[in-house]
Amino acid sequence: MLVTDHFAMENFAEIHGITFPTGVAVAPDESLLYATDYFAGKVSVVDLAQKTVTATIPVGPDPYGAALSPYGDRLYVAHFGSDSVSVIDTTNLTVICTIPVPDGPRGVAVNHGGTRLYVTNFFADSVTVIEL
Repeated sequence: MLVTDHFAMENFAEIHGITFPTGVAVAPDESLLYATDYFAGKVSVVDLAQKTVTATIPVGPDPYGAALSPYGDRLYVAHFGSDSVSVIDTTNLTVICTIPVPDGPRGVAVNHGGTRLYVTNFFADSVTVIEL
């Protein structure tokens, strides 16, 4: 994965170990980046100061989009081919539950209060709203 400034066209860092990133989420304090690795079925945890992958979280097939809760304690990962969203506890880096959603989830977002999760469903032409 390459970190760059699109406008200045300068490369700031290249982070190795993430082969097919499709979604990213940044911790509220900007110390960590969570990147989905679509073909590997995992989320990579990147220490932004060190610019290295410090951990991986196995999440199952086809992780696509990612979103963090406002406090950064939960990471939500949409699984494009598996029609589900994984909920990850970012303290211990484990999947704590899986939520079924309609066909082809790609994008995920959490509202500012951390009370709702929004999931785009590509093949279902819909958005699922989940009360958290």
